[in-house]
Amino acid sequence: MKAYGTCATIFGGMAIFISCLGLIGLAAFVAERRSKEMSIRKVFGASIRQVMLLLSVDFLRPVVIAFLLAVPVAAWAMQVWLDNITYHVSLHWTVFAMGGAIALLIALATVGLQGARTANENPANKLRNE
Repeated sequence: MKAYGTCATIFGGMAIFISCLGLIGLAAFVAERRSKEMSIRKVFGASIRQVMLLLSVDFLRPVVIAFLLAVPVAAWAMQVWLDNITYHVSLHWTVFAMGGAIALLIALATVGLQGARTANENPANKLRNE
């Protein structure tokens, strides 16, 4: 029984790592495409925090939508699965809330690194090449 838990932990960690790699790649692509826009915003007085927020909102919105779509399906599937077990625990909303918060934090940290890199670039270097 312990081997199943270890296997699930390893493969779950690998899935999270692979999804973070995809999110980093997508964030880098979007940041590169919008680097001229971000440079112009910085020239006009936008702070680093505002630039990072602008990039992060584009990625956090799909995470929240996916969470809202996944919670009812996961709650239903878990309830059906637990109904077949003699001694089971009841599902509590905090389990789903913690999962959503962790997913949001992972996405925010992943995109935040790329956003910080884009926000800290010198706008003169990007605008000079155009």
